[in-house]
Order: sequence, then C-alpha cells, then structure tokens
Amino acid sequence: MHPPQASRADGVAEPPGLSILMVTHGAWDWTARALAALEAHTETPCEIIVVDNASTDGTPAQIRERFPAVRLVEHTTNTGFGAANNHAAGLARAPVIALINSDAVVGPGWDVPLLRALARPGVGAVVPALLNVDGSLQGAGAIVGPDGSVVNIGTGENPDDDAFRFPRAIDFGAAACMLVRREIFVDLGGFDAAYEPAYFEDVDLCMRLAQRGLRTMFVPAVRVVHKAFASGSMDNAVALFGRNRPVFVARWGDRLAASHPPSLWPVDPKTSLQARDASATCRALVRADAVPAAADATGRALIGALALLPWMRLTLVAASGGADDWLARGVEVMLGQDFGEVLRARSGHYEVVVAGEGWGTAVAHAQPRATLLTAADQLVPHLTAAYG
Repeated sequence: MHPPQASRADGVAEPPGLSILMVTHGAWDWTARALAALEAHTETPCEIIVVDNASTDGTPAQIRERFPAVRLVEHTTNTGFGAANNHAAGLARAPVIALINSDAVVGPGWDVPLLRALARPGVGAVVPALLNVDGSLQGAGAIVGPDGSVVNIGTGENPDDDAFRFPRAIDFGAAACMLVRREIFVDLGGFDAAYEPAYFEDVDLCMRLAQRGLRTMFVPAVRVVHKAFASGSMDNAVALFGRNRPVFVARWGDRLAASHPPSLWPVDPKTSLQARDASATCRALVRADAVPAAADATGRALIGALALLPWMRLTLVAASGGADDWLARGVEVMLGQDFGEVLRARSGHYEVVVAGEGWGTAVAHAQPRATLLTAADQLVPHLTAAYG
C-alpha cells in the first residue's frame, strides 16, 4: 500500500493516521480505479478497509489479487451502504475515517487539505468538490430544505468559477467522499439504520453533527471525480430517495424550518442563497474599488472580522484584482460585478454592508435590515459590539 505505515524502532507498525472505508457492490471497473487512485495519491499513512456487499462480478477475488494490502470484509448479502460503512468503521484503527465511494477517484494529495480542515475547531466533517466525469461540477457541498428538498450547489457549473472556490460551512456533504473523526462517528452510532439501504444517511449524519455544534465544511482545494450510480440505477436511487425523505423530514424538518426557506424546489437563486448561508454567524457585504491586499487597511479589517467570527459569510465585491488569497481565507469574492445589482439581487440577505456614504439610499432599499458602515475599519468594532 502507498504510503506504507510507519514502524517503531521495535519493528511494530504504527497505527495509521487515516482509515479509508469503501463499500463495494459490483462495478469492478470503477472500484479498481478508485482503489488504485487511493493507493497512488494518499500521502497520510493509511489503511484501506473494503466491505463487499455480496458482489456477483468477482470484485472480492479481484481485490485480493490486485490490492493485497486492502483489508477485505465479505458480506454474504447486500447489507446496504450505511450498515456496511458502520461495520468498516468498527474495524478502523485510525483517529480519522474517510468514507469513499467505489466510484470516487481521488487526485494527488487529496487527503492533506481535508485533514487540515477537519482539524479546525468546530468542524465535524469535511468534503471536497465533487466533479462529474466530464470535469464539470457535481456539487460544491449541498443544501437541504425543511421538506427534504436537496440541492447540490453548482451542479453542472465550472469548478474554477470563483463562486465555488471558497471554503465554507455547508448543510451537508455527500458521503461519496467525506472525512470525519472515528470517535465522533462511532459515538453518534454511525449512519442511522432508518435510512437503509441508502439515501439521506449522510444528510442525517451532518445534521446530528450540527446538533452537537460541529459543522460540515466544504474544501474546494480538493477535487474528486465521482461517477455516481456506478453500482446502482438512477431509478432505484429516486425510489429510495422518495421512501426515505419523509423519515428525514419527520426528524429534522422543524429544525430546518427555523433558518431555511420552506422548500428548495424548484431551484431558485434567492432561496438557494438563503439556505447556503443559513448557518453563517453574520452576513456582511463589502464594496471595494479593487481587491485589497492583506496588509492594506481594508485587508486588515477583513482579516480581523474573520478572526472574530470565523463562520461569518463575508462577501467582497470589487471591480478588479486577484481573488485567490481571499477565496482561500473563506471569503466570497465577486469580481467585476455591479455593486448596486448585487444589492438588489440579494435583497434582504445581509446584516452589515460596508460601502461609501453615497450608497445609503440603495442599501436602505435593498438591505433594510443591514447596518451601513462607510469604512472597513468600522467593521470589527461593529461586530464586536453586536456579537461580542
């Protein structure tokens, strides 16, 4: 296996830093790609545990022959996605488990940014950007409504678009690729059996993490290709989604109704935005002629705001400049967009707006609940007074 587990001076192997869990049920071609990518591209000393759910295409024999370092567990029946992952988690030895679908293909160094994000205070799970086979975005995290409506953010869009390139807390992420601490996963009871054999178990897990004050975080620096439905049909997926949706709604609908629009269907930019930022501690919109440098007065003010409220939604609208540094810090950067149009398109969304004095009337009309600050250096004092 790559990389090998470290050994102590007495020759005994050290426990792995990461336990990679995979459930298989046929679809050997994609399983082979997924396992080969994991062995080639994982930098953290790891173990790979595969639970096979009664494949009929020779998957277990192929794994034993081609991937002898994999720890293989064979079920005689298809126990479902959640139960098989729970079984694997019980065997895992590392402090962090990575749930990886058999049709998910990771790239070089995929694990390092995810582990770094998981180490942040208040983070319970992390997920990457999922890409379709054609390279388009499958999902930059996901949102869920009180009625169980689910929307993958950015489906079909360009993953290089700045709108999908900043890390942030999300409602949930697909367990096609998800990292979570083994201790908390086991303590929560893993995936809930109420959703067997599949669908909504990952949404429910993220909701239970949130109930404990732990956020699920989207990490755009990592991109994983996900085939989707490689080991099952879309018709079956739709049927299972429909069956499990009422179970989810009965459990979480009231909690979601306190912060989310009643439904996310049909998909609408305003309701999607409201759901996307529902968990933000504050929503602030900042206008700048050009993207500020971190050392500038405006840059220092923005960094100070993020230090005070790490989970705020900070949106920077600027006519020009480089966005990469601020995107990496978790700031939403909107380059070259008309500030007035942003105010109108996102009406009522922000609690704080930083703009010049000439914007007072426009802000009052479009963002009536927002406090208008005329300079960025007022931001931290305002947030300190408002949020402590």
